[in-house]
Amino acid sequence: MPLPCSAFHYTWLVLAAAERWQQCFAPTSAMAPWSSESDAEEHPRTIIFVDVDGVLNVGVRDQDAAPLLFDHSNRDFALKQVGRRVARKADQMTIERLLSVAQRQVSPDSDTTFSDLTCDRASHIADIYAGHLASLIDKAGDNCSVVLSSNWRKPTRASNVLRLEQIMSSHLGRPFVFDAKTAPMLERNAADRLVCLGDYLEKVSEELDDQEPLRALVLEDFFISPLDGWTIADCKIDSVEAAEKYLRMRAGRPVDVKLVHTYDEWLTESGLRVQVGTGLLQHHFDAALKFLSEGPAGGVSALAVPPQLASLPLVFDAKPWKQVLAAESEFMCGHAMLRNSTVSASHALIGNPWADFLHTSWPWLSMYLPCAA
Repeated sequence: MPLPCSAFHYTWLVLAAAERWQQCFAPTSAMAPWSSESDAEEHPRTIIFVDVDGVLNVGVRDQDAAPLLFDHSNRDFALKQVGRRVARKADQMTIERLLSVAQRQVSPDSDTTFSDLTCDRASHIADIYAGHLASLIDKAGDNCSVVLSSNWRKPTRASNVLRLEQIMSSHLGRPFVFDAKTAPMLERNAADRLVCLGDYLEKVSEELDDQEPLRALVLEDFFISPLDGWTIADCKIDSVEAAEKYLRMRAGRPVDVKLVHTYDEWLTESGLRVQVGTGLLQHHFDAALKFLSEGPAGGVSALAVPPQLASLPLVFDAKPWKQVLAAESEFMCGHAMLRNSTVSASHALIGNPWADFLHTSWPWLSMYLPCAA
């Protein structure tokens, strides 16, 4: 019968064991997932998921009808209705929304309005947003896959995709085609889209070596939907961080995920709710560019690393356990939770040699530790 062990005593024993292990059995070399001299650091494996409507153009939710494309003609039509009365209330609400979008500043410190960001009806693409996407693709480097996750991946939109690829080729200064598309599943709402993204990320992760760094940039407006608490199974999606956490969980391996949610909403003076897929605005572009510029973070978990372990003056074997009760396996150290993933370039969670040492030195501790599969 093992002796009871409080969180304090368990933490103390782990720290003491770490010091002893370092003194006696420290490895001669540690596997560093990110080396300044490696090609992977400059161009790690990157997936850019590209939605189109609401990301490369501006879309306006119009009650229960299909979203309205905020192109030149719809903008101009709405502006001509200023001061006019419309017979049907539904039409009046549509015009009010379009006018509100046309006059809306994209940010409090900018003179740019959404009227400056319209697209033409032929391409459905706002040129400034195409330029932003091209810059992100260039920044991601040669080891980047650009995946079309939009409804544009349907066969009926093939001509639109071809036109988009031509526009992107012009911005990039080289031929461009999408590297892949997400699966052709029925997507009725935001949750379906996130599941589809997770399916793709899970499949790609299965094909990669555990040690190969992976990061994913998601450009998405989720059908002009807020992240207001919709659920997938038992996962509540109520923030960007929650959506990113879901995708990391689906990957089943360390992966850096950045969601750029191109969505905004507000109320008009009359109290009418306006929901907009804003397109890849400057602050969205800046956030995405920062993610691609900072380099890999090793699949850092959303949970914080306890300072007792993060400050340890040693580097454990970076080799992860093989699917330790799946990628979301956790163990308790005091009241802090650690994820089975790399936490930084210089600290990795405990690998097999460390677990074996603990088991040999204090067998009774094994009941508190996850076992290698």
